[in-house]
Amino acid sequence: MADTGNTATLTLATSALTVAIDRITIGGETRETLEDSDLTTTNYKTYLPGDLREPPTLTISYFFDQSDSSFPSGATAAELATVTFPLKSGEGTAATYTGTGFIVDPHGDIEVANNELMKGTLIFKCDGKTTEPTFTAGSA
Repeated sequence: MADTGNTATLTLATSALTVAIDRITIGGETRETLEDSDLTTTNYKTYLPGDLREPPTLTISYFFDQSDSSFPSGATAAELATVTFPLKSGEGTAATYTGTGFIVDPHGDIEVANNELMKGTLIFKCDGKTTEPTFTAGSA
């Protein structure tokens, strides 16, 4: 059964992230396609899957506070990101999504408008190296 994202968290192993998170988007893992159409192909081009997948990007939307000076620096060192999903009824362990990577953009777009709370985005790119992106289901 579907649930809301309320109580989900994001932890970065070395960057201090103290913002109030509004939304976490885990991007898809894409695979390139290789066209193998030849002169006998009719109607549609034909394709084969590429060898490697592109690791996902995590986009974190947060409530922007212009007085907050604790934004992560976007250092180039890889770190582990862990998204912990809300604990579902009957579970003792929540589902997680983990992967190593680095902050690509520590401040992202900052939205400032009338009658709306200010928001910013932080972009984290999984690197597919030390800890490949992994979803672990919750359990009882």
